Amino acid sequence: MGIKMRFMRIRLVKCVSGCCGCCSALKPRYKRLVDSIYPINPEDSLVKISMEKLTFYAVSSPEKLDRIGEYIAYRVQRDIHRGRDQNVEMSMEAMDSLLVACHSQSLNLFVESFLKIVQLLLESQNPELQLLATRSFVKFANIEEDTPSYHRRYDFFVCKFASLAHCTHSDTQMMTRLRMAGVEGLQGVIRKTVSDELQVNIWEDLHMGKIVPSLLFNMAEKLPSAGDSDEQGPTSRLLRQGGIDLSSPSVLDGLGCQDDSKQTPESLAITCFRELMSRATYGHINSVIKPVLTHLDKHQLWAANDNTFAVHVFKIIMYSIQAQYSYAVIQLLMAHLDNKYSSQSRTFHLERTGIVKVLYHIVNIAASESVGPSVLDIFHSLLNHLRRSIQLDNEEMEANFQEAVIETLGEFANNLPDYQKTEIMLFILSKVPHRPEGDTAASPTEGELQRTMLRSLLTVATKYSTVNLNQALPVSFLQSILRMSLAPDLNVRIIVQKILQTLLDRHDNLTKLEQVGFVPCTGDPLPTLSVEKCSRQDAVFMRKLGPEILYHMYAGILLRSNTYDNFVSIYITMALIVIELGSEELLTEVLRIMFALQEEMQKEPTENSVYVHRFIASYLYLASSLTSIPAMLTHVNEVISARVDECPWLLPGPAPTSHPNSPGSLQLADKYLFNMKSIGEALHSSGHDTSKLFQPYTAPAALPSGVSAQRSIMVNLQSATFTSAAPKAATDGAQNSASFDLGSVDSSPGTVKKFVDLEDVSVKAFKAMLGRTTTAGAEQRRAEVVNIFKTTPFKQLCQDMNRSSAKNLQGALTEILAMVPLDSVEIPSKVEAEMVLPSFQTTFPDLFVY
Repeated sequence: MGIKMRFMRIRLVKCVSGCCGCCSALKPRYKRLVDSIYPINPEDSLVKISMEKLTFYAVSSPEKLDRIGEYIAYRVQRDIHRGRDQNVEMSMEAMDSLLVACHSQSLNLFVESFLKIVQLLLESQNPELQLLATRSFVKFANIEEDTPSYHRRYDFFVCKFASLAHCTHSDTQMMTRLRMAGVEGLQGVIRKTVSDELQVNIWEDLHMGKIVPSLLFNMAEKLPSAGDSDEQGPTSRLLRQGGIDLSSPSVLDGLGCQDDSKQTPESLAITCFRELMSRATYGHINSVIKPVLTHLDKHQLWAANDNTFAVHVFKIIMYSIQAQYSYAVIQLLMAHLDNKYSSQSRTFHLERTGIVKVLYHIVNIAASESVGPSVLDIFHSLLNHLRRSIQLDNEEMEANFQEAVIETLGEFANNLPDYQKTEIMLFILSKVPHRPEGDTAASPTEGELQRTMLRSLLTVATKYSTVNLNQALPVSFLQSILRMSLAPDLNVRIIVQKILQTLLDRHDNLTKLEQVGFVPCTGDPLPTLSVEKCSRQDAVFMRKLGPEILYHMYAGILLRSNTYDNFVSIYITMALIVIELGSEELLTEVLRIMFALQEEMQKEPTENSVYVHRFIASYLYLASSLTSIPAMLTHVNEVISARVDECPWLLPGPAPTSHPNSPGSLQLADKYLFNMKSIGEALHSSGHDTSKLFQPYTAPAALPSGVSAQRSIMVNLQSATFTSAAPKAATDGAQNSASFDLGSVDSSPGTVKKFVDLEDVSVKAFKAMLGRTTTAGAEQRRAEVVNIFKTTPFKQLCQDMNRSSAKNLQGALTEILAMVPLDSVEIPSKVEAEMVLPSFQTTFPDLFVY
């Protein structure tokens, strides 16, 4: 009997389930409510009254939600199989309404049915159903659930939406819609999973390897728009025409926040990509950047279209991530650049250059957040790439790479504070190879490395704003750069001079001097130079380090391998020194150097003697014009006028002038040379101290090791008779006004300051004093004492020492007593001692009593 009843029940259920209307009362209520929302005519929409009843039932009985979802999923599967697309659309509409209305703990089970329906629609071959599923999933992604789900997986949706983002449908419009649906679906997955750590970890390499390339594919794809099939996408077209500036975050916001009717897969992908990057924490940066780098490598986008797309992508990244993580992107790019050397692919050179160009465009965004060792790490890595680049073949490609690295170094330094720029310059200078003194056999690779490193240093120096020379030119940096100014390589010496010029120039005089080269002194006016009074800090700096700087300029002029460009570079440096740091002491020192050079060229003429004489004439003309000393300027003009008529090749000008005779045999008459006596008298009449002017110019006493052997050069600038003819102080002279202050507080017209040579109390002086050798007598006495202690027995030494001590003590007492006269010693008598009253018995006057 029981078997019959069970069989009857099964038959009844099958019959009821197949009935359309007569047996509907036997169905559960939730099924009847679900069936009632579908209209009789599929062309009509959902029955609103029935939908409201179903919603009220689901809200009042949340435990039925899972069954409602299962039944709707069953109907959707049946309708898809039978091709009832209208019913499928109504089912999805009902599911969306229930999702929005219900917020119970049982919603998780209902969501499983919902996701099953979405999966069914996405697996279908109907594009419209795929679009419908995507819209429903996006609505679901925007719903905040009250309870987390521990078992829900989105792997299928990531794969399916990524494939939709790469759709290649034959219909262009449908392809655009499907790609936008794929990007929207990926955005929904990101929103649903990235904020909940209990959900599936969307940051895994498996998922990021599908999401990021899909977004980049749509960002790079140039889809034709409706009615304009020959043009590129809106963002790509603006990039190509140069009509967009990606350096501003507001522009990127505009790209990703367009109207829905005007959105494209490209703009939508930008929005999704920015949202993904904005949600990334420090631990997730690598998970996102790694697929970006892989995508750019596989599709060779580092150098495509002048590297526009790669720069575009990384600017979006830098403006989207949190500011404190921006330096991590730079480090990942640097690591990727390092890995390129191991691959050695066919596009190896182009890829490296493209990566560095990307760094150039984004480094200004990250520089403000980079502090401490991270800055030096970046510069260290870039300098290592420069070093390795010089050793590679393909000079043209490597030259482009080196230029890109140097520009990147300058751009990075431009966004750092000045104190970090000084540290960077010191760091770069420490990487410049410098051969020991006397070793001139530098290899071509080493010479190229020197030039490249110094060009990098020059680029950083151009970004530095000099205020105080003590900070711009610290001692360690200055000594190293001055040593490099005497390097065997001509181009290295020119670059070093440019570095010094850049750091010395504070009033934009460098550009004006570079335009004219040697200042012409044949009637042409001087360029308009900005000259200010030398500050006290600058005066102290020049008093301390000025002699060393000027000596290296002097030694650099005497190098026989100099060309015209070398002389011009040194001239501009010395011109900036006298313009920026002009003082009375400096004027005297540079005049000594000029006369030392003139005398050296007269003694031993070289093939560069013409250039040296041109150098001297131009510099004296500049100095006399700036100081406004009429007598000095008159003498300089007289010599120049004499040269105009008979030896014009000695006149400075914008280009070298050929000499009819051999420069090596150049011997000039006195009328073509500048006279120290005449200039000394001119200075003396203006109240300057000229005592040092007539002293022979020698190298400073304290020069660092490694300086050229020319430091021993000593030029006797005058004979004994000429020295005795030094002008005396003129009591009726008047000091002329000057463009920069050549005097000090103790200078006055018609008088000469008195300088007192103070004893040197520096540390070096004390070391020299301690290191002085003792006299022969002291050495002999020391040897005798050592011999006594070596040969005399110990007991005898003790007796001698005791006897000597007693004798010395007795002698000392005798001498002390002998110094005291006997008549000065007064011994008070007993009566006088008794007459002395104690202090408490002393009677004081009333005036002293309080």
